[in-house]
Amino acid sequence: MSSYPLVRLGEVLVSARDEVIVEPTTTYQTAGVFSFGRGLFAREPLIGADTSYGKLYRIKSEQLTFGRLNAWEGGIAVVSKEFDGMFVSQEFPVLDVDDSRLDPAFLSYLCRWSGFWDLLMERSRGLGARTGARRLRVHQERLLQVEVPIPDLDEQRRVISRLDSLSAMAERVGSRLSGSGLSDLVASLPDFVDEVIEACSPRRVPLREVADLISDVVHPGDDPRPADRFVGLQHVESHTGLGLGHEELGPMKGRKFRFAPGDVIYGYLRPYLNKVWVADCHGLCSVDQYVLRPRRDMLPTMLAYALRGRTVLDLANERTHSLQLPRLRSGLLLEVPVPVMDSRQAEDTVARLDRVRQLTVEAVALRGHQDMLQSAILPSALSEVFGGVS
Repeated sequence: MSSYPLVRLGEVLVSARDEVIVEPTTTYQTAGVFSFGRGLFAREPLIGADTSYGKLYRIKSEQLTFGRLNAWEGGIAVVSKEFDGMFVSQEFPVLDVDDSRLDPAFLSYLCRWSGFWDLLMERSRGLGARTGARRLRVHQERLLQVEVPIPDLDEQRRVISRLDSLSAMAERVGSRLSGSGLSDLVASLPDFVDEVIEACSPRRVPLREVADLISDVVHPGDDPRPADRFVGLQHVESHTGLGLGHEELGPMKGRKFRFAPGDVIYGYLRPYLNKVWVADCHGLCSVDQYVLRPRRDMLPTMLAYALRGRTVLDLANERTHSLQLPRLRSGLLLEVPVPVMDSRQAEDTVARLDRVRQLTVEAVALRGHQDMLQSAILPSALSEVFGGVS
């Protein structure tokens, strides 16, 4: 719990509206306040003749402003230098900070603390009332009644220095993560696939020589058995071919293709999405997917990897790039080159490709975890500094 004394905001803030009458021929640079402690943002310049506002309010650096409609969810901020001289509407109260008792930089960090937002919510509806939050309005009088932890100025400056360091560290970590390229790993899988396949077997033949196109159509009212689920393009992850679930069969609104375990399902609508997977069940898919049945000498998983490789992906994109709604015709798909190899070699190649895919998926998951930790650095520090206020 914070050991800092609680101070009512009305003791350190005072209303300070610099009112400006809107002139029809004047252009005003206006600002708004993001939710969740993200500060101010610049709106499109506003011409006086294009607005119903009769007056606006000029804001100055180191003042506090907030949105009546979103302050309870972090729509409150100290004005930074780049917004000095901009304007806000009457929906954004503006207050001066008594810098003899409160450093604006300390207040700025306080505005980014989620516990402060909770206090604003409670003040707006009464303690503990959380229902109908979207209708909440934070009025200036109520905000000034809120008590927040404010130490003496020397301690405020120590806190500011510490939080500045943590904030800079979080930004550096975020910059390094964004520059690591991990977010592009999944999109690079087609290149990895072709590299592995080329190293194992450079020989390729047209797809029609190793697989058959199956058009087992099920119309509304037909018995879909043995299919017991629907798997559409939305249920297949791009580039990895991993499943993202399915839908239970219900009343059909259109025709579908039936598939069986071991079939390779290729998404030919927007082929740049690269959605290719191996069926492990009986089911139905959309007519935006081709059902390919590998012949006995072609391992289904090997064929699926080949169809997700860079060679096939580039050919598909090349042959559909001029179309408004890209669809790869079956005749063109059946002519794309795919690798051929004996069964033992195919199994070894698939094992290597499975490992590459697994490492890629794990790296992306790790990146997501890193992003989560990086984004938690400053909020955790704010909770430690201000936390425990009730």
